[in-house]
Amino acid sequence: MKISCRLVASLKVGRYADPKQPGASSLTLSEEQLATGTIADLAILLGQGSIGKPPVLGIAGFTLPDNEPLASLLREGDEVLMCPAATPATPLALVDCPAAAVAASLPLAAAPASSPGAVGSAGSDREAKRRRTGQRQKKLQNDKEEAKPAQLEHKVLSLQKEAKPAQLEHKVVSLRKDQAGEAEKATARAAELEVLTEQQATQIQVLQDQVASLQKRLDGMTASKPKSTGSAAASYSWDRVASCASLAQGAIIRYRLDLVDAWGARPRLSGLRTSTVAKVLPGADGSLSFVLVHANGAMDCVEASRLQEVHVSSRSIA
Repeated sequence: MKISCRLVASLKVGRYADPKQPGASSLTLSEEQLATGTIADLAILLGQGSIGKPPVLGIAGFTLPDNEPLASLLREGDEVLMCPAATPATPLALVDCPAAAVAASLPLAAAPASSPGAVGSAGSDREAKRRRTGQRQKKLQNDKEEAKPAQLEHKVLSLQKEAKPAQLEHKVVSLRKDQAGEAEKATARAAELEVLTEQQATQIQVLQDQVASLQKRLDGMTASKPKSTGSAAASYSWDRVASCASLAQGAIIRYRLDLVDAWGARPRLSGLRTSTVAKVLPGADGSLSFVLVHANGAMDCVEASRLQEVHVSSRSIA
């Protein structure tokens, strides 16, 4: 493969410049050189004769990676641009040298196609070194992987032996703290329940006293009610009363009440009722009112004008 090389101040130049222009030198690479050499190898050989880092190589304004092989990036007729990595003490002199002199100074171009050149030899040495390094690294990795389980197991056992007493002590202390806390909570809860029980007992006693008092009051009210039974009333004969003014306390009467029908908006009479005159209440205007007690304890407090069909009882002769 034939390429051209040109020294530039910057890689930002026109694409594929004319190799015949001043400063361009042609270079021929064999197939073996292309297969084994890298961009870094080419930069090192092109930078011989200068002090400093090898030049940066590029094509059509694009920088070529150092680790890439030549065969994957270079094509027939490509112009490789060389840009100094730093200002060298002895500049690259490709501009002042003829193409033949440049080719003669590059071992990469001087080697014939039938035998490996300097780039091929350097590439072969580096490849062999790379293989040996890879083999050593692989062996070390295998040794580490083989030793890893045993080391881990030993380390785990050692940590367990060291950490076990401390862990047990910490666990015991933690359990004791938890037990003490639970005991305090249980004691406080028991005290609360005891206070609540005492309060409930006090409330129960108060309620029992109130029930007893109400029962006594109820018994007293029952004992003070006038007794009038249906059997006793049945033994009476009834006489019609001309005027309610003749009714006296203790008389047993049968009557109807004059009621007002709120729905029908008209007066009506109640059913026949039997009661005992518990009290006669005279009014300031001369009217009379009566407190009438039924046999079941119910009472009517009515004015005399509301009493209708009043009959008073008298004992019948048995």
